[in-house]
Amino acid sequence: MELTLPGSLSRTLFLGAICSCLLFTSCSEDDPVKSYSNYRITVDAVSPVSFTALGEIKTIAVSASKEIYWDGKPSGKKEPAKVTASVEGERFIVESLQTEAGLQLKITARENKTEQMQRGKVILAIEDDSVTEIQTLELNQDAATMEYGAYKITFEHEQASLDYNGGAGRVAFTCQREKMINGKSKGFENHSLDGISYKATQNNDVTYSIEKAAEVGMYMLEYNLPEALTIHAVYNTFCFLDTKGEKIASFGILLAGNPNGDDSYFVSTEISGIYQE
Repeated sequence: MELTLPGSLSRTLFLGAICSCLLFTSCSEDDPVKSYSNYRITVDAVSPVSFTALGEIKTIAVSASKEIYWDGKPSGKKEPAKVTASVEGERFIVESLQTEAGLQLKITARENKTEQMQRGKVILAIEDDSVTEIQTLELNQDAATMEYGAYKITFEHEQASLDYNGGAGRVAFTCQREKMINGKSKGFENHSLDGISYKATQNNDVTYSIEKAAEVGMYMLEYNLPEALTIHAVYNTFCFLDTKGEKIASFGILLAGNPNGDDSYFVSTEISGIYQE
């Protein structure tokens, strides 16, 4: 027995068959798979980036890219990649600003007041899905310039007085020198007397010696005068001089005249030298 389907139902079945065929054809053709590779970070500065000891600010542009792959094959086209920055090193501060072109870094090096070169680094990173690309930008800062300027010598007191019998005595004094860091004065600090010039009068056969204390810059000037030979008082002076021969500091010793001495005068004599430790 032959069955005849109504016309509307027949057309419905026919269209459904066509759609099923089209759907099957579309799903069988896979869409191309997009992926990325060849990540690149570009910096408009040469590593290491150097900074002066006085401190300075430098601006550096950073960009990053990644190449588009279709079905594992390079397309030759690139897209921007997001890059981040972090810093290592206490002397450096890095501020970053995201721009359309990439990243703009503002690197600040504070003044280096030490005698050692300071080092740091900027870590640039691309983190994209499971891919991480790292590039390091080294940072160097010059060591500070350490210099010493003028001397300052201070005696505990500026003069001693002895009766005509003479005798031995001593006076403490300190030696300091101005410290300059990067051309700027940081005040005076205790300093060795080594290499300092001196001159002194040597009337009535006075003798001098300098004794160094355990602490840096601390000294003792020792002197010894024999009994006065004349009725006239005798004055001796011990001076320290700078490199130009100008007086830095002086100490005076007054020896009273001997009432039983003669009426002659000493011819003033002078000694000089360079103190060496």
